[in-house]
Amino acid sequence: MQKRQDNGQYDYAFVPLWRRIAITIGWVVLLAIILLAIFALIPYREIKTESMGDIIVHSAKAENVVTLAEKIVELKKRVIMSLESCESGTASEPDALIIFDSNKVASLGRLQFQIKTIQHYMQLFYGKKITKLEAIEIAHTKEKAESLAEQIIFGEQGGIWNWKNCAGKLNLAAKVEFIKELSK
Repeated sequence: MQKRQDNGQYDYAFVPLWRRIAITIGWVVLLAIILLAIFALIPYREIKTESMGDIIVHSAKAENVVTLAEKIVELKKRVIMSLESCESGTASEPDALIIFDSNKVASLGRLQFQIKTIQHYMQLFYGKKITKLEAIEIAHTKEKAESLAEQIIFGEQGGIWNWKNCAGKLNLAAKVEFIKELSK
């Protein structure tokens, strides 16, 4: 059915259309079989991707993969770090930062806590009344401030709005709700 040209090449114009389609389908099926064989050699992974703004979560079933719980902890840390960066800006010593807000009350440390806020949440979460000095120490201690902020943000409904300006500016409320949904 094929006709050889003078230069030794075959002229495929004489090959019937049905045969060209059959050959093309044959090559596609062969390629599919090869790809399936390759993917069969790769360990099974079920990947679930969820996205909210700049937060992307990948959870998978395979060896050496971060669990969803570990990813949630990481996402919470990112929210806290974003909040710290927004609140303390370019301060050379963010833990020593003291700024007086428009209400003429001092906001302290990298997360800009007010003393009354710390006292309120320590009473609410731990049933413990603390002094102003203890509240100042919490505000100026990175680990303590971050831990309290995490409890407020993720444990209290609307807790992120204690940092109204930065929460709005960075769209943190949506990120917090997304992380809370992942935690369920």
